[in-house]
Amino acid sequence: MAERRYNGMRHRFDPVRFLLDAVSVKGTYYPGMRKNSPNSYPDTTSIYKAMPEAPALPTETAGGTPIRKQDALGRWYFLPILVRSSLGKMELPCAVISVTGRKRIVETPLVGRRGAVNELVGVDSYEAEITTILVGEDGNYPEEAVRQMRDLYELNESVELICAVTDLIFESDERVIFKSVDFPAVGGAENVQVVKLTARTDAAVELILE
Repeated sequence: MAERRYNGMRHRFDPVRFLLDAVSVKGTYYPGMRKNSPNSYPDTTSIYKAMPEAPALPTETAGGTPIRKQDALGRWYFLPILVRSSLGKMELPCAVISVTGRKRIVETPLVGRRGAVNELVGVDSYEAEITTILVGEDGNYPEEAVRQMRDLYELNESVELICAVTDLIFESDERVIFKSVDFPAVGGAENVQVVKLTARTDAAVELILE
């Protein structure tokens, strides 16, 4: 597969900053906005002019997983996260992800000495925490997107998580199961819903009966 590269984008999209900005949107007057125009925001052009231009970088990992992608308007953004299940293939909008791993260790305290003997039992399943933002059109609440996220969470099956980070950490055949979901309150933002998902890896095991 030919390596795709992108050029000409002066600045990179920062999803973390976008998430923080989105959850702090105010419905009334907010410092920096013109009091009588709630949809008018201060000019931040000067801030971005001082930022260095983004260099030409690959859009896929060595394994072919997208690491940079263009949206419908042609703007590039970093680290898309997609889920493939029986419901189809779904991209989580404006999503960020973190992965946590733990080991199962048996500790035996030493008598008369400080410390303990640590016996490694094994590596536990990885857990991924995903935060995504659903944005409604024309200022409306994203009802359909919320239903889709609920249906995805309630699936009684493991799903495929397509993400550059998890592809590097998880085994190639590992899928995930969503173990919890959270729809936190977003004060002052009528057309935005933040969704937090926790997923756990589900290793493929072949059972042989003799």
